[in-house]
This record gives sequence, structure tokens and C-alpha cells, in this order.
Amino acid sequence: MSAVSGTHLIQLAGPPWNLKAVTRIVPPADPVVPITLKLPDGPALHRAFIRPFGPGSIEIRLSLPRETPPGVYQGEVSVGKVQYEASIAVEPASRLRLNPKRTGLTVEPGGRAEFDVIVSNHGNVPIDVPARSDFDLDDAEGQDRALGRSLRATLDAGERRVDRFFDELRSSHGGEAVVAVLDGTGPLEPGDSRTLHCRLEVPLTTVPGRSWIGAWQVAGTSHVVEVEVARGASTKPGITKGGITPVVTRPTLRAGRKKE
Repeated sequence: MSAVSGTHLIQLAGPPWNLKAVTRIVPPADPVVPITLKLPDGPALHRAFIRPFGPGSIEIRLSLPRETPPGVYQGEVSVGKVQYEASIAVEPASRLRLNPKRTGLTVEPGGRAEFDVIVSNHGNVPIDVPARSDFDLDDAEGQDRALGRSLRATLDAGERRVDRFFDELRSSHGGEAVVAVLDGTGPLEPGDSRTLHCRLEVPLTTVPGRSWIGAWQVAGTSHVVEVEVARGASTKPGITKGGITPVVTRPTLRAGRKKE
């Protein structure tokens, strides 16, 4: 939040949808005031909102289109019968939305499954969609299972129950899963949307018969992935959640390992 510099300059700053300033100018009777911005393609008129902010101060809030590029824009604020110069500092802001927010899949240990996610850039800077990224898979019920086992366990000499709990909790980590974006990588411009066709690669360290969960990150936004791991998963229908019907395949065997 920026304060007024001098008597006639009001400085607002923030992301396009939440620009703010605090000033000691006399509050107007109308809580809505016009702001005229000088933009490259011509002047634009916007509405700002005013509310009391402590003794003798008011806060001005302004919302611009989400895709407004970062930069400093000059303008004028009309407060009652008085006009003030305004400086609007639009900060770079990433804001990505994923639809659906979570995907459910059924895969064998070491297997692969494909799914689609729609990404929309609601920020004001391009977002890069990586071709490949990893994330941790954890047992969905691992914490409860670890707590139950540690409470029931017979401790060794000198062992603390809290240490047993963390030992049990470590066993609930299923390893690192990988999401490869097969179609849809690269920069996504502000205001654009795109469908990502993805492939999930599940590690061999996941235990069949358990549910595993993790958060795949795309430009700082999480997409929850839930995985049911089972032997012979290719003979079973995939779990459908959020409009996604996964394609389930058998694991890809690595060199030096035999399929059980």
C-alpha cells in the first residue's frame, strides 16, 4: 500500500485487480470517484472506491482489467471538486487457474496414465508451462496409519514413541511422481486458455492397495493428483473425477528389474 507523496500526487500500487493508496485528503461525500488514466492507446476512465482508514485518512481502491501489463501509468483523480495527479504502479502478478482442480487415476506401481487439464492465465504476465516436473506422492492415510502403529508398538530400549511415529511416517512416502506435458507446453499469454494433455508416471516405490496423493505445481498453482495403486490395474476402469477419464497402462519395466 502506497501513501500520498506531496499534496497533489496520489500513488496507487498493487496487482491490476487490487491497487491501493492511503492519503489524508478530505473525503468526498460520494464513496466512488473517477480516475482517468493515460494509456498508450488513449485515456481510459475507471472508478475507484474510497473508505475511511484511520483518523484523518482514507483508502482508495482501484481495479483494472486483469491483463493490464506491468508498469507505471499516470492519470488524474477527481475527489469532489478537487483534482489530484495520480501515479498507478501496476505490479507483475501471476494468476493461473486449473480445471478441474484435481484428477483421480488408477495405475500399477511404475505405471503411466494420461489425463487432461485446462489452464487459464488470469494474471498480467506470461506463464511458462514446463514439459516435465515432479512432485511427492504420499499415502493418503499415512499419518493416521503411522499414529496408530506408533501408539500400539512395543518400544525398544531407549526408543521414544515420537521417534517411532516419525519412522512410521517416513514409510508413507511413495516417492516422486512425474507429470510430462505431452501437448500444451510453452508460454501462456495473459487472458489465454489451453488444454494440457499430460502423462503421469508413478514410481515403483508405491505400494499396491493404497491411495496416494500429491500436488503437481504449475506456475505456483497446485493441481491435486490422487492415485489408486493396484496390481493388474489395466484390467480395471479408471477413476473418473472432475470430468477426467484416465487411460491406464501397465508399468514400464526398467533395466535390471523383473516384473513380479
